[in-house]
Amino acid sequence: MRPLASLLLALALVLDLSGCGAFSRVDSDDGGSPDAAWDGGDSDGGPGDAGPDDGGTTDGGNLLPLGSACVLAAECLSTSCARVAWAGVDPSICTAWCDAGDTSCPEDGVCLVPGAFSGQCLAGCTTESDCPTDFICQETFTVPGEFGCLPRAFDCDPKVVTCRAMMPDCPSLEVAVVEGTCWTGECVAHARCLPIPCDPDQSGTLQCPPALVCYRNSLTCGPPL
Repeated sequence: MRPLASLLLALALVLDLSGCGAFSRVDSDDGGSPDAAWDGGDSDGGPGDAGPDDGGTTDGGNLLPLGSACVLAAECLSTSCARVAWAGVDPSICTAWCDAGDTSCPEDGVCLVPGAFSGQCLAGCTTESDCPTDFICQETFTVPGEFGCLPRAFDCDPKVVTCRAMMPDCPSLEVAVVEGTCWTGECVAHARCLPIPCDPDQSGTLQCPPALVCYRNSLTCGPPL
């Protein structure tokens, strides 16, 4: 009976190990279907992933394209957020630095070089309708017939107004826009305006919009300090 019992015990062990072997074939390295069905990781590109490497919609998909208004460089695909120096007004936009004749602007951008020095990359345009609101389609001065979207600079100098219309009542730190010699009825943030010259010693004339004061050192209007 002992040999028979030993034989039965050995057979039971073989069957048990065979079952374990069947289970072990579904591990993380052999590509079995149970592994492939698991979507708890972040490397398979599934729609629910949001990790830094899989290109999911939350991994950089919301970064702003070239020419978009921005506050921080981290918001931009181009990794740079700055005022367009030539425009000299807000807003800052997603941009990159470039030189005359440079064709390396990202995202099919164009290089605005108003002088002989380095310029900035802008989103390309054909007409103003291609640009965001309050931007203009400006020649780049680099390639003939090439244009880019540039923040619009507004005229806000009250001294040029000669019409009899009332000045618009604007919110705090916003100023009325002038076109020609009259108000347009629009108000914009003062940083969107061209520099407004002023004379702090001149009396009897409205030198600056009501929200601004005249800086004696620069002889331009700006917000109260």
